[in-house]
Amino acid sequence: MKKQFFLLKALIITILNTSNSQVLNLQDTVVCFTWNTVSNSWDSSYKYIYDYNSSGKKIKDIQQQFNSPNWENFQKTEYQYDSNHNPIQEEYFNWNTTVWEPIFKFFKIYNSNNKLIDQYSLSWNGSQYDSVSWNIYTYDVNGYNQTMISKNWNAGNWENSYGYINTNDANGNILITININWNGTQWDSIFKNINTYNSNNKPLVKINQNYDFIANVWQNLSKIEMNYDTNGNLILENYFFWNGSAWDSTQRIIKNYNSNNFIVNQIYQYFQGGVWNNNQKTEYLYDTNNNNILTKNYLWQSGNWVPSNQDSSIYNTNDLIVEEIWGNFPMGNYQNLNRCIYSYKTINTTSIQQDINSGKISCVLPNPYSGQIISCNLNSEKQYIATLIDMQGRIVSQTKINATTNEFTIDKPFDKGLYILKIIDLKGEEAFNSKILID
Repeated sequence: MKKQFFLLKALIITILNTSNSQVLNLQDTVVCFTWNTVSNSWDSSYKYIYDYNSSGKKIKDIQQQFNSPNWENFQKTEYQYDSNHNPIQEEYFNWNTTVWEPIFKFFKIYNSNNKLIDQYSLSWNGSQYDSVSWNIYTYDVNGYNQTMISKNWNAGNWENSYGYINTNDANGNILITININWNGTQWDSIFKNINTYNSNNKPLVKINQNYDFIANVWQNLSKIEMNYDTNGNLILENYFFWNGSAWDSTQRIIKNYNSNNFIVNQIYQYFQGGVWNNNQKTEYLYDTNNNNILTKNYLWQSGNWVPSNQDSSIYNTNDLIVEEIWGNFPMGNYQNLNRCIYSYKTINTTSIQQDINSGKISCVLPNPYSGQIISCNLNSEKQYIATLIDMQGRIVSQTKINATTNEFTIDKPFDKGLYILKIIDLKGEEAFNSKILID
């Protein structure tokens, strides 16, 4: 299987003109290639085709794979919205050589404040949709997510499965999150996150605990401490592990920024033998418009930084990415791996919401995924949950993301294949949605 890497960038820029209409540049197609080391040329690999409604909301995306000499349909997703532009349905299809066959779909319900309160997943059995799971969300008077309870459909009944409970401060910061599991008769607390913040609502300390059912107490597990510069940039993350009586240092990330407060490098170190040791480094390069044109990763080997892989990008005059190339450095020499070409369409609209791109993030997904780090441009002032969903609409795993690092991993399922990765903030708002192939 060829290894592919793709990056889903922010899709939209908005320009307000004098007639009070808005011109949107929306991603039209993404065509990706893999490097052929025999012919030293790019081979067509896969393609995404997007369609939008008059408000600039995505209503369809089609993924195609290249089977020389033709492009062939592979998967399709269709989206529906209510009158407030909230996504109320996502339906997924596979191509069976002649027609699109349903796989599963999500159905969503919102309250009067446009907050997600119910999400149902349904799986296609060949003739109709069957219920699979039901997530229920509640909010406090300020609109901050307090609880989520997930239920599974079993033999004609909804059965409790798992959930979480949040405690928020007046600014919406999550002070405590308790993850709970249903044991058949009652809810068991299994995991707890404790967070503290500075006066600028930036996280300072995150402590993870698990519940000891024998001793009936919460036990420390791990901790992250964060430091910031005078501009509010995160410059140091220290990671600790609880040894039973004290916190032991395990690793740290040191970050440096340019005069425009854009990160220029971050160094990963691990603590061993009483000293800090270099491990990995990432460098970032920007153009004059602050577009990230090069991200380069290094490994520390024999006292030197040795390049391992890189991602380079080209932007148009609207600061929209038009080309991206991934490569690595086998035996110290650069070699192309993958390339994507981005094209855009323009939509004129007066009905677009001002927050159409608010809260959206972009992520670099290794595809296929086999446990690598996933990198996203997360909002460090928010907390997120990454949910992996199989093609029957069942939730396979959920991972709480440390947004201050912009990186995370997800628990791999036992079965290989295609899944959906969703990233949702703890106010219940979806920030990312993409297909991912698990190897």
